[in-house]
Amino acid sequence: MIKVVLIAFVFILTSSVWSQQISMYSQYMFNQFSINPAVSGSEMYAPVGLSFRRQWAGMKNAPVTQTLSAHTFMGESMGIGANVFNDVSGPTRRTGLSAAYSYHINVGD
Repeated sequence: MIKVVLIAFVFILTSSVWSQQISMYSQYMFNQFSINPAVSGSEMYAPVGLSFRRQWAGMKNAPVTQTLSAHTFMGESMGIGANVFNDVSGPTRRTGLSAAYSYHINVGD
């Protein structure tokens, strides 16, 4: 029983440390898809967004975030999108790709 508790504690501690590295988006209002994948397919055109943020310019190891995202309407209330990101914060670096699928339901007039 003690082994199970110890292993669970290690996993919880590890996930808590990882959760502190969250990218900062100061211009999210211009690229809503980068923070909310449900936005994919909400427009009848295919918006492409590119963002770059350098926090504390001039300081060594300052946080830097780049994001490239695109999403499109697929017809029948569906949308798909993709987001490529690179986040550097001191000694840590995260680079990745995420994909999104959304289905839009009309709930009112």
